[in-house]
Amino acid sequence: MRRGGLEKILRREEEPMWKQMVSGPFYFVTMWLWNTVVPDERVDADIRVICLSDTHNGVTSEVPDGDVLIHAGDLTCNGTREEIQPTLDWLSSFSHRHKIVIAGNHDKILSEDPDSLRWNDIVYLQDSSYEMQIRGRSLKVWGSPWTPKLGSFSFQYDRVDDGGEGRWKEIPDDTDILVTHGPPRCHLDGAHSSARGRAGCVGLMRALWRVNPKLHVFGHIHAARGHTQEIELGPLSCLSSTKCLRSLIFKREGVSQLVNAAVERGYDPRRKSYADAIVIDI
Repeated sequence: MRRGGLEKILRREEEPMWKQMVSGPFYFVTMWLWNTVVPDERVDADIRVICLSDTHNGVTSEVPDGDVLIHAGDLTCNGTREEIQPTLDWLSSFSHRHKIVIAGNHDKILSEDPDSLRWNDIVYLQDSSYEMQIRGRSLKVWGSPWTPKLGSFSFQYDRVDDGGEGRWKEIPDDTDILVTHGPPRCHLDGAHSSARGRAGCVGLMRALWRVNPKLHVFGHIHAARGHTQEIELGPLSCLSSTKCLRSLIFKREGVSQLVNAAVERGYDPRRKSYADAIVIDI
């Protein structure tokens, strides 16, 4: 009895390997490498990043499990060793495989003697990179504590063209996760939509256009806490600010997630409350 076309497909026997290789050598080698060399946990699996910033001696009530734990600075109020060590110990207590910390403008001890602290398994970045491997994916993180000058604090630069281009040229083009204490101009950088109410750095904004990281984590401006869902980075993303308009330099656009992970709500010590960490999958 003759088989129909559909039955032939359903009941067909697999061709010998040599015949598969002869009929399609490129496809055969590609599939062999995929099934043999690449681990079962595929490279396109999401990586969960837990984002914190501006805890200021406090602790947030909820720190979910994840692959990477990031703290974007201002661990303390006054920047003393006695303040910062308990926070580092608290961060070390979590089970995240990778823990990354940068300083903020309040963390004076980190500008003077970071080596005197007990870091345990925490990676401290100060204008430097860290590369990590997670389930077959390689990610480069670059972190920096600097912010435009406001008062007498640490890690600040003169607010002349917001630091210009020079400071942020150090960010490698292949950065996947950018961690800075302060925000870029026009993105989660003020309590109001007007340019006058914004505190972000224009130079950092331009660097963001250039690098197009998958994720940018920052804090510093408590009232602007939040998360932008995969925005396009480029000159057209900041039309709300006249200062941004003056800095239009057309570069390639990309897609990034931006997170202001400030945990402390408000600045009045009598009315402090703490938000939860922000969870991002990339």
